[in-house]
Amino acid sequence: MFSKNEGYPFCPRGSRKECDGDLYFRRHTFSFKSKSRQAYIVEVDEFEEFQLYVVKFYLKAHRYSKRKFQLLTKLNEPAGIITTCINIMAHFYEKNPYCSFGFIGMNSENETEYATKRYRVYQKVMCRLFSPVQFLHFEYRPKSAYLLLNRDYAETHSNLMSDIEQFFNKHYILS
Repeated sequence: MFSKNEGYPFCPRGSRKECDGDLYFRRHTFSFKSKSRQAYIVEVDEFEEFQLYVVKFYLKAHRYSKRKFQLLTKLNEPAGIITTCINIMAHFYEKNPYCSFGFIGMNSENETEYATKRYRVYQKVMCRLFSPVQFLHFEYRPKSAYLLLNRDYAETHSNLMSDIEQFFNKHYILS
């Protein structure tokens, strides 16, 4: 179902340093067009201290909405869109074989944050495509958060998981 051939060609749109309170990171931006010719934006927030990349995407038409990550497109193209995001993850992995990835499956309008529909789809895909030999899989179902922790990097940084967990709780989960 999800293979590199199903993804769409993506285009890097640049990166810039960002600051959100006391949180500093680099945001990489990519764009692509789906089979329905709709434009999508993928933002990958890089947290260098953890070698962590947090992936998120939205329909470009929703870019000015505060709920852009929650809105449904009703275009029925999830396989190609998710595969494109995975191909972007592979782009970072090729550059940095010690990186880890994270995401949150945002809740839709009438859905709680607990194990959202998006989260359940992403979780199934990640389990199937990312080997437990290379990545440790961590789930935080109450907030639909998922972490693919790079085993090689984690072995050389004994506090990595607890540091990332504290980071996620402070900046993503509790905010």
